[in-house]
Amino acid sequence: MYHLIRDENDFKVLTIILLLIVIFFMDFILSDLLSSWINNNLVRNIFYQFIRIFITLGTLWAFLYFTLSKPISYYYVRNFSSKIVKWALFGIILPIFIILTYLAMDRITFLGFTQFSNQILSLKIIYSLILAFSASITEEFLFRGFIYRLIEDQWNYKYSIILPSIFFGLAHVQYLDLPNILLTGASGTLAGTLFALILHKTKSIWNSIGTHFAWNLMLVGPLIKISEDTALLEEAIIPLKIEASNILLTGSEFGLESSIITITILSISNIMVLKW
Repeated sequence: MYHLIRDENDFKVLTIILLLIVIFFMDFILSDLLSSWINNNLVRNIFYQFIRIFITLGTLWAFLYFTLSKPISYYYVRNFSSKIVKWALFGIILPIFIILTYLAMDRITFLGFTQFSNQILSLKIIYSLILAFSASITEEFLFRGFIYRLIEDQWNYKYSIILPSIFFGLAHVQYLDLPNILLTGASGTLAGTLFALILHKTKSIWNSIGTHFAWNLMLVGPLIKISEDTALLEEAIIPLKIEASNILLTGSEFGLESSIITITILSISNIMVLKW
């Protein structure tokens, strides 16, 4: 990245990007503090994700607007179109292919629908939806909207696809051991590249949000849980147990999303979108 800094304006843009990332993670802490008064874990998580949307988007946009005074459309935040449905379906199909691959390998078992009370079931469905939306819209606005556009405008679109995707991958690393860094970093970077290519092709952040939302809904949260950990599966509405112990199949601490199967399918998906 050092060779990108050639003048004062380059340094300014990189500083703004760094501050955006710092603000983004500070918003996690602020949202957690504002939701800590709720005793029920499930209700607290729903409230936390809900307020995080407004806090994150509000603070990031306020910082950018007062720093650069660019309109929101400059960051590819444009009108909805029918394409968002197509890209959301694409985001659903990818996890289905991952599940089918495990089924073909005889490495996954459906444990049956977990029985919850109607109230708990409703809350879990609401939480799955708000979690998928919160993560997708905040992360897409930061990495594919704001950071992508700043890099594209200052340097070129190739850097705007690659660099935010690397940041995105590293942001998902949970433990600093080599397998976790490699697997989570690789899968996160490939997912970020996929979302960036969708933005690059369509010039609308809503399409990458649609894909990201659908992906999260299928693989993140209590709606569908795919893991080798039985304890985690007890909290899922649709539990799918991975019949393996190899980290390449189970994924790192980040879970199935960092497995070699997911990494392979993400790689193929990147090529598909690139050639679309």
